[in-house]
Amino acid sequence: MAYKPGQSGNSKGRPKGSKNKNTLEAIAILDKKGINPLEKMADMATDENVSESVRARLLCELASYIYPKRKAVEISGPDDEALTVKILKIPAKKK
Repeated sequence: MAYKPGQSGNSKGRPKGSKNKNTLEAIAILDKKGINPLEKMADMATDENVSESVRARLLCELASYIYPKRKAVEISGPDDEALTVKILKIPAKKK
């Protein structure tokens, strides 16, 4: 019997979005030890004794939990023609 595209052969399988066994095990271990990885990362990101490059990487990683990753958007004209944009004049800033 063939299934339709996007349809699972196991209708009673793991629900979408549920965590797998390894993830649940990792969460249990961290909880047992009282470790919150995001809190630890935030502590290190604000610790002046940690190198600036490590702090910058940690802040980028933490930002990904708050801000969505930007994606390129392709723009085309009518009938998928390439767009040509001309900037005629950029006004000077008023002081």
